[in-house]
Amino acid sequence: MRFSFSFRLIRMASARDWVSLFFQALLGIALFRMFLLFGLEHTTAAEAGILIGTTPAITAVLAWLLLKETMRANHIFGIASTVAGVLLIQNLFMPGLTFLPDHLIGNLLVLCAAACESLFNVSSRFAVVSARSAEQHVMPSISRTAIVCLIALMLCIVPACLERPAGSLAALGWREWLTLIWYGVFVTAVSYLLWYKGISRRMASTAAAFSGMMPFTSMVLAVLILGEQASVLQWCGGLLVIFGMVLIGRAKE
Repeated sequence: MRFSFSFRLIRMASARDWVSLFFQALLGIALFRMFLLFGLEHTTAAEAGILIGTTPAITAVLAWLLLKETMRANHIFGIASTVAGVLLIQNLFMPGLTFLPDHLIGNLLVLCAAACESLFNVSSRFAVVSARSAEQHVMPSISRTAIVCLIALMLCIVPACLERPAGSLAALGWREWLTLIWYGVFVTAVSYLLWYKGISRRMASTAAAFSGMMPFTSMVLAVLILGEQASVLQWCGGLLVIFGMVLIGRAKE
């Protein structure tokens, strides 16, 4: 798997390519994080986790409607298994867990975040399909990641400055700065780089279903590193996620 940065292909990008990259930055980074963070101010993490876990299913439906992707039985059962596993990991059946009316606004914002992430998944795949159908070169994943992150920075810098963050930034310690650096380098740059590389080879629904590994690996790391306890239902959810990955891996695209 090769990664390369190409100024030539960037200069050759059409207006449609730039519009596509703009919407990927707007949906996948700016609006997704904005809706999710604002939503968490008005709802619980448990409710938000369940709602954001619907992303693979929303992506699959959008890919079928907008990209005309063929959904074979393996894909359908694999995505269903992944979503069910994510819901179990997020403690869907935790005693006393209900969607409270007071959290309606927050839950709607989290659903908007899930929809933005799903639209990002579909639009990034659509850019690849369009380029290949027009017999054009697909922009390298490093170039696409750099442009999308730069556009997202420009979209976020103005509202961020309106919050007057200088005081908050000055109060950060070295641990907080390391956390921000980790979030920027690995959670954003490296993850989007790998995403663009993968989405150029697989259908949007397939790639999105693998996002079910995020809550599963988060749970495993929380157990191994933070010493947290996971319930039997959560481990069953992890097995369902893995089973979904196996089913999707066996599907021929």
